[in-house]
Amino acid sequence: MKKSTILLITALATAAFFAHSPEAKRLGKNAWTNLIGHHASRSEKLETDGADARATLSRDPESLSQSGDTVDPELENDKLAQVAAEVPDDDLRRALDSSLQDHTDFASQLRELLIRRWAEIDPAAAASWASGLQDPSIAASLTQQIATAWANKDLTAAVEWVDGLPDGATRQAVVLSLGYEAARNNSFGAFGLVAALPPSSERDSLLIHVARQWAATDPSEAVIWADRVPDTALRERLISAVAIASATKDPSAAAFLIATNLTPGQMQDQAAVSIAQRWVQTDAEGAASWISLFPDADVKRAALSALTSLQPEPETER
Repeated sequence: MKKSTILLITALATAAFFAHSPEAKRLGKNAWTNLIGHHASRSEKLETDGADARATLSRDPESLSQSGDTVDPELENDKLAQVAAEVPDDDLRRALDSSLQDHTDFASQLRELLIRRWAEIDPAAAASWASGLQDPSIAASLTQQIATAWANKDLTAAVEWVDGLPDGATRQAVVLSLGYEAARNNSFGAFGLVAALPPSSERDSLLIHVARQWAATDPSEAVIWADRVPDTALRERLISAVAIASATKDPSAAAFLIATNLTPGQMQDQAAVSIAQRWVQTDAEGAASWISLFPDADVKRAALSALTSLQPEPETER
C-alpha cells in the first residue's frame, strides 16, 4: 500500500471520528493542517480528500447530537489514541504547538497523549518545551505526563528534573504524580522529594501509600526513611503503616517496631490490633502471648476479640 493511501485512510478515519462524536469539537484548521495537511503535497488525491475531511470536521456538533448520532466512550478513546499514534515522531512538537490553539476536551486529551509519546522518546526535550507554556493549567497537566513517562524511563533523572522545578502548584502536582508512578514500579527514589512537599492530605496519603509499598519489599529501609520525616505525627503514621504492612511476614518485628517507635495512644493501639489480626493467622499462640502484655485493658480486649474471631473453631465430635 502506498504511503499516500495510508495517509488518506488516516485522514478519513480521523474525520469520521470527529463527525460522529458529540463531545469532540473541531480542531482548528491550523491544527488539522499540521497533523495531516503537510503531507498533502505528496499526492493530489490526498489534498482533495484532506479538504473533504476538513469540511466534515466543520459540521455543527449540536446538529450531530440532534440527529441521534452517538459514540461509545471506549470507541472514542480508541480513536483518540489512534489519532495520536498516527502523528510521526518528528512532528510531535509541531502537533503540540498547533493543539494549543484549540481549547476543547478532545484537544486537551490529545495533547496529553502526544506529550507522553514525546517524553518516552526524549523527556528532556519534552520538558523544555512544556516549561515555556503560558497557560498554567495546561503546563501542569502536560508536565505531569512528562514526569510519569520519565519516571518509567529513568527515575533518577526524573527526580533530578522535578527537584529543579520552581516552587508552586505545578511542581507539587508533578511531584505527586512522580511519587505514585515510582511506587507503582516499586521504586522509592522519589520518597524524599514527596516528603519535602508542604503539608497536605494529598502528600500524606501518597507517603503512606509509598510506605506500605516499600514495606513489602524492604521494611527496614522504609523505616529508615520514615524516621527522617520531621513531622512527628506524620512520621508515626508512616511507621505504623510500615509495621502493619510487614506484619504478615514478620509480626514479631512489626510488634517491636510499634512498641519502640510509636507514642502510647490511639495510633499505637490501632496498630497493635491490626498486627494481632495478622499474627494470629500464622502463630495464634505467639499472638496471644504478645496481647497478654498489653497494658491498656481496652486495647487488650479488642485485640483478644480479634484473635478469637480469626481462630478456627474446633471441630466437634459426632
